[in-house]
Amino acid sequence: MLFAADITTATASANTLPLPTTLAGAQVFIGANQIQCPMFYSSPSQLNFLVPANTPNGLQTVRATNAEG
Repeated sequence: MLFAADITTATASANTLPLPTTLAGAQVFIGANQIQCPMFYSSPSQLNFLVPANTPNGLQTVRATNAEG
């Protein structure tokens, strides 16, 4: 879960499997290799995402982008 201000302008929930990697224009990347995370939920102030199983152990950088980049 990631909280921030003005991430997106809309709210969206995943309703398909596999989970989408973009919701309401938002995307989440994790780690030095920028692994794209599947997403459950997106809103202007919150992103809920799944940390992929192939993410290395330890501290990782999380980067979120929106439709504007």
